Amino acid sequence: MKISQLFKSSAQLLSESLDEHVTSVFSEELQSQCKIWVIRDENGFLILHHDDCSCIPVWSDRYKMLSFLEGKNDTRWRSMAVPVHLFFTVWWPEVRHLSKGVGINWCGKGSQECIVTGEEFERLAGR
Repeated sequence: MKISQLFKSSAQLLSESLDEHVTSVFSEELQSQCKIWVIRDENGFLILHHDDCSCIPVWSDRYKMLSFLEGKNDTRWRSMAVPVHLFFTVWWPEVRHLSKGVGINWCGKGSQECIVTGEEFERLAGR
């Protein structure tokens, strides 16, 4: 193994640090507000594609979701605040298999997105 393979690049470390921060903030806000913000259209939950992966974007805060919607004029999209317990008992069993990941506090800026697995999402939500 080369020495360079033993060390992560500074970009990788920064990305991991940013992901840890995003997941920590998401979890704390979710626990305190007890709501998940989602976007739905006529087909169901909004599913986005990022780096060959489909994901369901969710937000722990209304203003973060509104920031994502800013400048987007898709009139089919409807934002919803869903109590965490209702989301996980009613909708999550149906939608968890629609995508490979969950985009938490999705901002719409490619390199700054944090995508977690369904299992990690459940853990962050305290399930």
